[in-house]
Amino acid sequence: MTGKKAKRGYPRQYYVWSEYKLNSAKDEDYVHEMKMAEDYELQQTFLKLEKENPMDIGFYFEMANFFFEKGRTHKASELMYNAIELCQGSTDGLKLAAWFYESWKQFDKAIAVYKGILSRDENNLLVKRDLALAYFQHKNIEAAVKRIIQY
Repeated sequence: MTGKKAKRGYPRQYYVWSEYKLNSAKDEDYVHEMKMAEDYELQQTFLKLEKENPMDIGFYFEMANFFFEKGRTHKASELMYNAIELCQGSTDGLKLAAWFYESWKQFDKAIAVYKGILSRDENNLLVKRDLALAYFQHKNIEAAVKRIIQY
């Protein structure tokens, strides 16, 4: 939904939606600081910021994506594993990890994460849908159709 305000018809319960796009959201300070750092300063800047954000799951996801975009895929994978560990099995955290894997075109890892979620919560229809979509994007149409039929 973009730009329009909406409210439900229930008395005294009003839900207002406003425009929200991720690319229009303000960067966290640590992301801005990493973007301002020179390539040779990235590791030092990261270590400094990591000390300031030791248990911040979002920090590790953001930094994993930052390093992936810089072409440092090994560092990105390491940070992604840290973020997944900090999630402690949270479905939302794992879905975010799978989303990043999909955006990086690493569909096999996204599929593994979705399967892990479904091993604990096999009735989660949203995850089943996301798994089918990951299979489809990975060009495994047969598996995607199989997942959709299992709904």
